[in-house]
Amino acid sequence: MLLDNIYQIRGSTGVGPFGNDWLVKLALVGVAFFFCWYDWKTKHRTDYWSVLLWGSIIWGVVELILQLTGIRDFAPKYLFGWEIPIYLSIPVRGIVEGGLVAVGCLFFADRMLDAKTRLRSIVIFCVLMGILMAAAFIQVVVDQYPGPAYGSLSVPSRRNMFTPVPVIFLIVMIAISLVFFFTAPNDLRRRGVLLFVLMVIFGACWTLAEWATGTRWIEVGAPDTYVHAPPAIEFWALTWDVVVEIAFAYVPFLVFPMWTKSIKSTKITPSERDPV
Repeated sequence: MLLDNIYQIRGSTGVGPFGNDWLVKLALVGVAFFFCWYDWKTKHRTDYWSVLLWGSIIWGVVELILQLTGIRDFAPKYLFGWEIPIYLSIPVRGIVEGGLVAVGCLFFADRMLDAKTRLRSIVIFCVLMGILMAAAFIQVVVDQYPGPAYGSLSVPSRRNMFTPVPVIFLIVMIAISLVFFFTAPNDLRRRGVLLFVLMVIFGACWTLAEWATGTRWIEVGAPDTYVHAPPAIEFWALTWDVVVEIAFAYVPFLVFPMWTKSIKSTKITPSERDPV
């Protein structure tokens, strides 16, 4: 079947949460902790710590399964010439590619829901998305990246997008998200829906930047016969990645703490005025 042979390729080191620059990843671990600390300090709640914990664990397990089952092929990762072992790379990937994305978007979602901080939160979020996209182009220039190497077996990451285990996982996460959207109280639903929207925007900006710079693309075929996917397949595969594999898959990072009562308060509009 065609869906058994659609692969997402990352063809360069990249920057940001989904890149493979490990200096950047370690810095982003610190950013994740900062978001949690700042919200705890200013709002006196542990919501973000709970979201970070759930997101990091779930996404770390996902990354571990992808690697152990061979669904995603990874090139060796190095930091200062030292190859990073899997028992260190998985927790970092879990925090940066899972927990941080949810916490960061939740940070801006909460402040957009507060009339006091809405405008500047929207402006700052848009500016950050612009910086994120610009960084992808700058990195390509700095690295003198030659462009996509369609069919190459030496890319940093190749992932079969529609193997049964990931698809089952994503169906479960979609179901959890939809149950939450239809059953949660109105205030919590608004928080979750805006989180979903911001993650779609974040995922779209980053994916579009990588696609435009030739550092991410879609292939079809099989080993030794990989070819660039037709435009329609590439568009829908990248859209699936943004909407389902990022937005729908990450909403449960907020839902699970709510269901387990780690997030007890339904108040999403703080009385304190934030600097951000």
